[in-house]
Amino acid sequence: MLIDAHCHASPQWFEPVEPLVAQMDLNRVDCGVLTQVLGQFDNGYQQDCCARFPGRFVSVGAVAPGADAPQEVRRWAGRGMAGLRLRPEARAAEGDPLAVWQAAADCGLAISCGGAAANL
Repeated sequence: MLIDAHCHASPQWFEPVEPLVAQMDLNRVDCGVLTQVLGQFDNGYQQDCCARFPGRFVSVGAVAPGADAPQEVRRWAGRGMAGLRLRPEARAAEGDPLAVWQAAADCGLAISCGGAAANL
């Protein structure tokens, strides 16, 4: 099985999913991990893509930082999100600073974690 471990489809930033599916078919890629664009937090398009092309995609979404981030993680995980994209420095300003990380762990989500080289 050939998997594209990090791909994008979006009506705002990238091409819609149909050209990606065509390229996957052309190159015999079986499955793609749709990874949310940094700074975008509406994972609905990715979820729709997963539903429209069953078995072809999984979704790595993102949530806005803030006090309700853990609830958003749980909500999107309940809708099928398989992973969460976080920056290494992602912390809550109030309460448990690692609550979003814990919510992801509680939901069994994989973490896509990357940041700027300046943060290393």
